[in-house]
Amino acid sequence: MATVTSRARTLGELRSHVYTLVDDDSGRFSAPSVDSLINNGLVIVGENIGVPYSRIITDTLPDVAEYSPPDPYVRGVTGELDIRSAIITTPLGAIVSLSETSSRDTGTGTPSSYVVDGERLYLSPVPDGVYTLTIEYRKEVTPLVLDTDTSILGFEESEVACLYAVWCLKMKDDEFASADRWRAMYEERLNGLKTIITGVYKPKQV
Repeated sequence: MATVTSRARTLGELRSHVYTLVDDDSGRFSAPSVDSLINNGLVIVGENIGVPYSRIITDTLPDVAEYSPPDPYVRGVTGELDIRSAIITTPLGAIVSLSETSSRDTGTGTPSSYVVDGERLYLSPVPDGVYTLTIEYRKEVTPLVLDTDTSILGFEESEVACLYAVWCLKMKDDEFASADRWRAMYEERLNGLKTIITGVYKPKQV
């Protein structure tokens, strides 16, 4: 028996899917306009259901306390980096789960906690050597540009973004009755996504 996987689709695949759904054989909708609507839909989905946590693994540097994920990330209610967990692995393989605190220890040693200050994470105390740092944080939904680009959102989430795009295109084409049906499908699927298991997705806070 074959296993069905829900992989993320590329921008090119999403665009082709939208063209099929909207039944555009005449080429009346340009690729840039469809891409823009798909990207808008992905952002709306991300804002409504939240985005999955991502993991980054890097090495600390001796006497360097400040670290930051390289990707665009979601900010929490206070405008700061949204981190779920941070873990240090020592050279001997010991794992230290870091706790979040509000004050920084500027001494050196094996980090035991971290402080989030704006766009940065500060280890406390300051690492006295090279440790493996694992951070779980939430990325921001960024626009897809190349046909091969994929979203951090999954198959079902991108499907809802496509329904949003079709709804908008039907409105643009003055097919209002059809647009109402696509809007209803979009809203129903979007509401369904809001029941995703807690802890896998976290609603974006504004």
